[in-house]
Amino acid sequence: MSTNGTGANGTSSEATSRILARSPSAASAPLERRTGRVAEEAQLRARLELARVMGDHTEERATSRLLAERLASRDAEIDAAIELALRTLAAVDDPELRHALAGWLEGLGEPGLAASELRKIQRDDDSVAAAAVLVRIGVLHARAGDAHGAQEALSEAAALDEIDALSLELLGAIAAWAPDALSPRAGAEAYVRAAKRRGYAGESEGELEDLLRAFELDPSSPLATATLVAAHLARQKVSAADEILRAHALGLAARGGVSAGDASEVHARRRAQALERGDLPRALGAAIDEGLDAVFEGADADAMDDLLVRAGAFETLAVRLEIRAERAASASASASRGRAAAQKWAELGRLLSGPLASPDRAIEAYARSVAADATNTDSVHALRAHALKSASSGWVVEGLVRAAMGGAAHGGSSDVAARVSGGRALAILAEESNDDALAAWAHSVVAELDAGDERARTALARYAPSARRRDEETALAERTLGTSAEGGRIETLIELVRLLRSAPDRSRKLASTLEELATARPEDDLLFADAIRLAERTSDFAAVARLCRDRLARGGAPPRVKLALVAALRRAGDIGEAAKAAADLFDACTPWAYSVAWITAAAAGDLVTRARALAALAPTCGAPVVAVLAAVASEQLAAAGEVAEARKAAEQACRADADDARAIRALSAVVLTTEGRIATTALERAAAVGGPTAPLCLELAQAFENAGDAASSIAWARRAVALRPGD
Repeated sequence: MSTNGTGANGTSSEATSRILARSPSAASAPLERRTGRVAEEAQLRARLELARVMGDHTEERATSRLLAERLASRDAEIDAAIELALRTLAAVDDPELRHALAGWLEGLGEPGLAASELRKIQRDDDSVAAAAVLVRIGVLHARAGDAHGAQEALSEAAALDEIDALSLELLGAIAAWAPDALSPRAGAEAYVRAAKRRGYAGESEGELEDLLRAFELDPSSPLATATLVAAHLARQKVSAADEILRAHALGLAARGGVSAGDASEVHARRRAQALERGDLPRALGAAIDEGLDAVFEGADADAMDDLLVRAGAFETLAVRLEIRAERAASASASASRGRAAAQKWAELGRLLSGPLASPDRAIEAYARSVAADATNTDSVHALRAHALKSASSGWVVEGLVRAAMGGAAHGGSSDVAARVSGGRALAILAEESNDDALAAWAHSVVAELDAGDERARTALARYAPSARRRDEETALAERTLGTSAEGGRIETLIELVRLLRSAPDRSRKLASTLEELATARPEDDLLFADAIRLAERTSDFAAVARLCRDRLARGGAPPRVKLALVAALRRAGDIGEAAKAAADLFDACTPWAYSVAWITAAAAGDLVTRARALAALAPTCGAPVVAVLAAVASEQLAAAGEVAEARKAAEQACRADADDARAIRALSAVVLTTEGRIATTALERAAAVGGPTAPLCLELAQAFENAGDAASSIAWARRAVALRPGD
């Protein structure tokens, strides 16, 4: 043994120890296995490679699926995961993997490819599950901008699952952004079907929400309108239901064509339903919306008059009766024309002598009735009775003269019997007033028309000398007038007028003389009234207009002068000029003037003057009627850009009825979103009473944003989006 510790084989003891430690007989610990996601992916890759080498297709598919899911789970190598999934699905269908693949494709921004993959899934007998898949397909198509594909998938889903409402709601949303794939009408109907399913499920709020969406999408849809109206009525929201019908009519009118006629039918239905409920104000509002205030013939005109009677709007009714009488006199054959006009004038006379207590105007109405048909003895007796009470015979004589003159006088009838009756009545009146010349003229008319009337011929012979003396005196006065100096001309004119009053056959000369005299003596109201009456008798409405304008230009004229001007222009057939003149009636401050302005403007289609007249007339009516008339006025003024007047009318409507949806909506339409609490309160009230609409919700969002309330602003913006989810 060596002394330096080296063994016989030349190795040291340390080396020997190391060799012994590596010998098989020594205990050894196993290698540490690596774990974690990377190691598992590596193992799966190795297994996949081995399966491919070995040709084990079952193992290859299973491993490919596991590896694809592993890669996708950590949002890494999604492309590789998709490739693995596609290779696997190419070999055998796997619904679960295909669902996962669709999700991966969607995550990569390929919703169209995702939808196409889901389409490849075989349907089973579970229609509900298949419908759910189709809903997802529809959503994916929509995200890809493929509206037609989305519409097809969602329609299939709705047909498969007849309980779930989501597919129909999504289908309705498509119409908002792709009307070429699904029309708004079809989209609205889809929402209505969805609402029905929500209702069956006991989700009343969801049901109403879908109905609101349907109406938002297509206000012209009869189905959406009817179902939403029924929903409001079931909740006792009558005014909100009427607002829906009104908005529906506006939607139809906006489409034009045949739909414009349908809009009138909707208003007529609103009117009928309101009358059935005993809701007179709403019926009146529907009639005005329908435009019946501009209708003067037929059943619709009668319906409008009936509503005015019920509402106590007698002045407005009086104006309408006057216009209806004038139109009846010019629209029919002679005999029937006279009777129809006389009937309307008599109705007006009864109204003026009764509820309106205006005897002077009643005399005029009865005189016009007699002129149109003197065979109506009731009108003749009423005319004479009123004349006796007022100690005024001007219109009595005028009415009988026009009746005897017939068609030669304005308002006269060409019916022989009527002319004969007028002539006889005029003769009696002339004899009572000792006007032999006028009696002679009246008997001459009767004798000419009725050859068998011996009394008329006898009386004519008796009064003939008086008539000749009058003619001689008239000729003398005319010669004198031609040579009169400036100072004496007035007296000559007065004398000539006195003589010509007994000669109706010279009415034109009398009219021109009276016009000159009235111009020379503008302060004489009776003379002015006579001049107007005679100018109208000869249908010289231009002269009437001249007289009225001259009187107005002088200043200090009573309101009746403006009213006479409007009537003259209207009777001349110039309804446009009449409406312009009616726009100056508001300073008269009487229901009569406001009513003339309203009806004249309505007949002329002047919506601004009509609206102002409604706003002015409203306070003279009962509170419920005030709300309707003022709300209508506010809407039309706002449409014309008269915001200040519209605001005033809307506030008036709300004061009259704070629970009326139309009044509140009118106010919300003119309130500014910068008005802080006033704006938010008015708009929220409109949404609560009349139901929310997307534009209203957006205005609320803006109002709250302006007020600094971001939370409320966001809430109302979301509400707007909920009502138009496809916008």
